[in-house]
Amino acid sequence: MSSDPPSVKTERWDQTIETYLKSTDEWVARCRARVLQLDAVLKTDEADKLVWEMSQLQRWRAMGPERAADQLCHPIARFPGSSDEE
Repeated sequence: MSSDPPSVKTERWDQTIETYLKSTDEWVARCRARVLQLDAVLKTDEADKLVWEMSQLQRWRAMGPERAADQLCHPIARFPGSSDEE
């Protein structure tokens, strides 16, 4: 168990994501650029809508724009033998 009080943990979490939250417009532009680089089939207007929706969720924003785009375009592979395989 950590010796840090909860307020310190929250503050550290906020500091971690703060660098990615300074400008939504910048985050969206960088993420969109990376998504379009990784997925040549995706149309720009589709990427705009998708990335804007992602930008509204702290889970994605905490990753940073390029990492979020990488996760979106290359999700973690499923383990062999999982119930999703046929």
